[in-house]
This record gives sequence, C-alpha cells and structure tokens, in this order.
Amino acid sequence: EVKKLRMLFRGTGATVVWFYAPGYIGQQKFEPSQMEALTGFTFKRMDARGPMMIRCKIEENGLKFFREFGVQKPQYPRFAVVPRKSETFRIHGTWSDSQEIAFASREYDGFTSIYVGTGPMPVELLRWIAGRAGVSLWSSKPDNVRATKDAAMIVATDEGERVLRLPHPMASVGGGAATTEHKLSMQFGEVKLFVKG
Repeated sequence: EVKKLRMLFRGTGATVVWFYAPGYIGQQKFEPSQMEALTGFTFKRMDARGPMMIRCKIEENGLKFFREFGVQKPQYPRFAVVPRKSETFRIHGTWSDSQEIAFASREYDGFTSIYVGTGPMPVELLRWIAGRAGVSLWSSKPDNVRATKDAAMIVATDEGERVLRLPHPMASVGGGAATTEHKLSMQFGEVKLFVKG
C-alpha cells in the first residue's frame, strides 16, 4: 500500500495531508522507516503520555490562527517531526506540552506533504490548506456545502454575508438567474438550494 501511494502521488503536484502515524503499522511489526518514506518527514516516537493537542501560530494569506486543536486526553505514542540538514520544511505547530514539531509541510517527491499529529483539524486550517493547494472554495465562509452535478445546497455556519461560487451556472430554488456566483445573506443554520439552470 505504501508503494502504491508513493507512486500515486509522485510528481502530481497534489497536496496530501497525513494524520497521526501513516504507514507505521507494517505486516509483522511497526515500520517507522515506512512512515518516513510515505510522508517524506523524519520522525521520532514519543512514548511519554501527553495531550494530543497541537499549538499553532499561523499568520498567512488572511488566516490568523493562534490557538490549539486536538484532543486533551493524554495518549501515547505520539510522533514528532525531526529536523535534518538535508530536509527543508515549514513548521506550523508543536505539541502543546513541548516544543516538539507536530504539524509541518514540505515539498516531497513532486507533491506537497503535510503531517498533522492529531485530529480533529479545525475547518479554518483545512480551508487554509485547500487554498494553498489551489482548491476553489465554494463559499467565502466555512459553510457546509453539498453538491451533485445538477444541484447544490449550502447550510450557513454563522449569520451574515457570504459568496457562493459554483463550477457552473445554477439558479436558487427560491428564484433568480442561473449564475456561477451568488451573494447571500443568511442566518445560522439556514439552508439554500440551487439547481442547474
């Protein structure tokens, strides 16, 4: 599976997000070298129990995320990215109880590899990663959007204005022209439906 994944991503320019310990469990034993080959990072295993919380200080492309995320309950093992002279990567977060690197990104084998030591990951960070990867975000807010080829639905995660950007013209079920961009004023939890025109 590790070889297949490496071949799948090699040279694609894709962005891949790895959580916790990808490739670590082998057929017969733990395989730290397999985890490293898959992600492109060098790791150390941390066997002391600790909170699965990552402390971030990210300020980039309109994102200002200065807080922690993850799970408070102490767990082990945890993994930390280890800097090596031959590796260049960006640090996005450390374990909350130490300065050990728990969230980092790098260019590796023709794709962007992002390691995140825990979940769940906040929507702001997922949107930031998607934006860096060139993904077109359907809503200017972190709304819930579901879509098929012929229809789309948006559920507002807060009150206020937002812009819904669709891949092809759709019209609101409530009326209006079929366009690719809709400026909406919505209340928390409000649902709007759009269909292909």
